[in-house]
Amino acid sequence: MLLGTLGGCKGKKPSISIMYDGESEQVKFAIEDIKDSITRNGHSLKESGGEYTVKFTDFDTSLGSEDYSMVVENKTISITAGGETGLMYGGLQFAQELDMEGEISVVKSKSETMYIQERGVRIRYSTDARTPSYTNQADCVRANAENTWDLDFWKDKFDTLARMRVNGITFGEINNIASMVQVPGYEDCALEDVYIYEGEYDDTYLGNATNMFRKEHMNNARLFKKMTIQEKTDFWKQVFQAAVDRGIKVGLNFMNIYTFAEDGKYGITDRRDNPTTKDYFYKALKKILAEFPQISSLSGSQGENMDYPAETQEESDKWICDTYVRAVREMCEEDPERAKTFQYGCQALANGQLTDYFLAEMNTLPCEVFASKRYNDTHLYSVTDVTDTN
Repeated sequence: MLLGTLGGCKGKKPSISIMYDGESEQVKFAIEDIKDSITRNGHSLKESGGEYTVKFTDFDTSLGSEDYSMVVENKTISITAGGETGLMYGGLQFAQELDMEGEISVVKSKSETMYIQERGVRIRYSTDARTPSYTNQADCVRANAENTWDLDFWKDKFDTLARMRVNGITFGEINNIASMVQVPGYEDCALEDVYIYEGEYDDTYLGNATNMFRKEHMNNARLFKKMTIQEKTDFWKQVFQAAVDRGIKVGLNFMNIYTFAEDGKYGITDRRDNPTTKDYFYKALKKILAEFPQISSLSGSQGENMDYPAETQEESDKWICDTYVRAVREMCEEDPERAKTFQYGCQALANGQLTDYFLAEMNTLPCEVFASKRYNDTHLYSVTDVTDTN
């Protein structure tokens, strides 16, 4: 009884208003988190005229695009930043501060500059039994295949990543092109519908993923969803846009050369000396870059189904340059504005060195180029003695 009496003596918490007249999806997302925090902590939300005001101000060009400043003064919390993502982070931080303190009157001023500029994750995802994941024989991939085609799943993931201040996601897989777009001149390579393999796996799947899909898999495949290839393209546009709306840059990475869905069609094989295969991948990548302007980086791995001993390294480099690099170069030439923010990534295999030919080709790209040593230096920020990659 005494506890109830004491609880009833607490004063009413002040009301709060939110001021924002922009249209940024990122800021709107942060505002929803603020509203939830206001309600959760016993404050009342007023359309205007609240005892406290959370105000999103104009950009401050002295700040980085993701940096923010939250100033508490005279019952007004002013959030400013160098860009939309910074405003979102500032709003999310206020919501988190209010949750920690439980009372707006004790929330203090705060500013933050991002210490690590690129804070991303790589995800492997299973699109279809016929375009398998690199780890397709794992139970986790099969169990999550349906989530791949659930837009709400992706939106929830991007919401969580934004709250964690993650600003990049790379969709990295063997080759999901046939489950994403229809390539001009190779229309029959595109896959209709979505199938999930429900048969048994064994221990004969190779580490180089060359037998990750077998035609007999279709004898135990379940039709999960009826979709045209255009519906699949539209779906991925929504997924990528949902990431961008949370300040998350979208990257795409394929391994090479894998042709599970395409093999035998139009003479396509997984051989790097097959001109039809090279033409298909070049046109497919051009199609992907045109269909999905949300993609801000592309990289192609020279393995594990390519020869890369020293004596044939340049042949693999030429294949990548005639497909990936050519597609990116032409996209940049056609859209110089996009080139200003686009990145092309080259995958350095193990401790191998890039050839002079490949480096010369990289210098022709009118966009930023980065080298990814994902095979041996993946955990760059998890060691105390950081490898100098410059």
